[in-house]
Amino acid sequence: MMHQTSPYISEAREIAIQKLDDEIRSLTERLYHLKCQRNTYSITYTLPIEVLSEIFLLTQADRGASMIDLWLQVTHLSQHWRKVALECAELWCEIGSLTEAAIQAFLARSGGRSISVNLIDAQGSLSPQTSYYSEGLLAHIFGQTFRIQSLSLEGSEHFDQVLPYLTSKPAPKLETLRISAP
Repeated sequence: MMHQTSPYISEAREIAIQKLDDEIRSLTERLYHLKCQRNTYSITYTLPIEVLSEIFLLTQADRGASMIDLWLQVTHLSQHWRKVALECAELWCEIGSLTEAAIQAFLARSGGRSISVNLIDAQGSLSPQTSYYSEGLLAHIFGQTFRIQSLSLEGSEHFDQVLPYLTSKPAPKLETLRISAP
């Protein structure tokens, strides 16, 4: 003989589980808000925004090339640091070989400031679908030609895709152009 659970017991169990899940969610939110409140007493929270931004900029200058990993870490450290980093447009003006989504984010966060673009596409290492010279990526970057102060394109066989962008729009701020083929 098989034992059957009454629908009432199953429903009561589901209701009890749902109540516990709701309470866990509520306590998790409360804990998050308490941690945020606690962070406001941290010494780094008391630094003026200008000083913290300057520290970020000095870190960027010291680290050089790819900053995406550093900025992801910084923007996830605390809400305060995230807000300061996201509002400091100068941090987002160095655009390297990133994903299309990351490049869009850098372009947006850099505001209207001049940008430096350094795309490196190692010969044979990227397929046409993942190349840093994809149509979508080029459209995003060269839609901002008027902001480009420095442009470096290295190691790609896709320069024929780039030339129309370089010759179709003015680049009044361009000071440095470096193209290096394999």
